[in-house]
Amino acid sequence: MKVPRAAMPGIEEAVRDGRVREYNAPPPDEPEPPEEALSEKQWMWRVIAYAESRGWAYYHVYDATMAPPGWPDLVLVRDRVVYAELKMKGRKPTRDQQTWIDRFRKAGQEVHVWRPDDWDEVRKALA
Repeated sequence: MKVPRAAMPGIEEAVRDGRVREYNAPPPDEPEPPEEALSEKQWMWRVIAYAESRGWAYYHVYDATMAPPGWPDLVLVRDRVVYAELKMKGRKPTRDQQTWIDRFRKAGQEVHVWRPDDWDEVRKALA
């Protein structure tokens, strides 16, 4: 599923002001990479840009050594807290990641494992 830039309000501004350097957005005259060509980092920045455009604040641990093993990729906060582990197609959470996912669910928290194919689910969860 290809996600048009129009589905990501705020992405151009985020790229311009440097918040999404790692997004590696193609120039406006080039098409977005197909979903299967996205890196996990590009996928993460796509989710972050969409979340911010909907009023979500986010936290991402940039140095994995500063967090417990398996800590989710994103913690999103607005009217509730959402934990998100981002994976590429065919990839599953590691044992440590699954342990955190199970702990959050047991504690009644909202936690998701999202892949690029889950874009509609991402949009629904962060609407």
